[in-house]
Amino acid sequence: MFRQAIIVGVVLLGALPAYAVKYSVTLLPAPAFASSDALGNSTTNQVGYGTTAGSNHALLWNGATTSAIDLTPTGYTTSVANAVSGTHQVGSAITTGATLSHATLWTGTPASIVDLNPAGYASSTATGVNGSTQVGYGTSNNNLTHALLWTGSAASAVDLNPAGFVDSRANGDSATNQIGQATTAGGQAHATLWSGTAASAVDLAPASFGNTYGIAVSGTNQVGYGTPTASSSVHALLWKGTAASVVDLHPAGWLYSYANSVSGNTEVGSASTITTSLTTHAFLWTGTSASALDLQQFVTAQLGSAFVNSEANSIADNGAIVGRVQDASLNSYAVIWKPETGVAGDYNNNGVVDMADYVLWRNGGTLFNEVSTPGANTSDDYTAWRARFGNTSASATATLSGTAIPEPSLISMAIIATLAAANIRSRR
Repeated sequence: MFRQAIIVGVVLLGALPAYAVKYSVTLLPAPAFASSDALGNSTTNQVGYGTTAGSNHALLWNGATTSAIDLTPTGYTTSVANAVSGTHQVGSAITTGATLSHATLWTGTPASIVDLNPAGYASSTATGVNGSTQVGYGTSNNNLTHALLWTGSAASAVDLNPAGFVDSRANGDSATNQIGQATTAGGQAHATLWSGTAASAVDLAPASFGNTYGIAVSGTNQVGYGTPTASSSVHALLWKGTAASVVDLHPAGWLYSYANSVSGNTEVGSASTITTSLTTHAFLWTGTSASALDLQQFVTAQLGSAFVNSEANSIADNGAIVGRVQDASLNSYAVIWKPETGVAGDYNNNGVVDMADYVLWRNGGTLFNEVSTPGANTSDDYTAWRARFGNTSASATATLSGTAIPEPSLISMAIIATLAAANIRSRR
């Protein structure tokens, strides 16, 4: 069983779109849990849940170098964190002795939990957060579900259910908009975009699709999925504020696809097909179906072939993607994909040029952020690394422009020089 974070070199498999970069893949540590899943992330934090003894616990990570924080407070048996923004995390939790969940808001600790369940609702879930606002849905005692918007308290809840629709849910939140779906009296789901009120609802459902679902929003872009009227398949979809703007992101050769998150002009999700069993791969797009990039290749190259499935659930503004991978027994593990940092000489892609990069080079690993001999591990890569030792993302530009850079300590360099000489000689 894998329980520790892993970062190793990547081998690109097959032809990639021209825009593609390398991604390092790391398991997010959750050693106390039998399985885990990452559902949301920001530039600094990731959230999701872990399962132990049959119960889900909301988890908060600060990257892949420290273990997760269990957000389940005393008096609660079950919790899940769905999204994160700044210092806020949202999801749902069930108190001891209860059976129905309440939408919840945290600020980094179990004790910080705020119950968002508004009066008149039997249960609720918070699915998205942006700054000081939260979105989700609540179910009333007569089993009607309405999209909700909060600003930090149960009493602040705004009902977003649009006129003419019997049911609705909000799934994603941005600075100006909320995204989700609303259901007609005939039972058809329509992807829906709001800007803070029920009256502001915009129906995003295109005529060529039956059920459509809005999942995430970023700036002027919205993503989700829908079922084409001429097919029983499911297709990942991208919108720009209107039903007519819809773009079908479905990658060729796959049966189902889902867009789960968007940041700027990049979308992530998954695609599935049925061979001997259901196979699911995490995917990334940049606005078209032709741009589809299969992220499973990085999982296989770095974590090994034991992980047969993957799914991308959220992308942050820095390009980091979180989701899950599964082994052949369908055990799930929270995971993060990180694009190349751009820090020259940062061969393990952790944002700093340090001794760990030397170890990766010495062991013959495939290198990220290469300056010399891209795609090959050579003695020139050692020279490039040594010249940039100590650089971080903030200082990389100065290095490339010829500004003086910090050097390793004399002791470190003596050790490195001795080991490097042997490695360099062996490669000539």
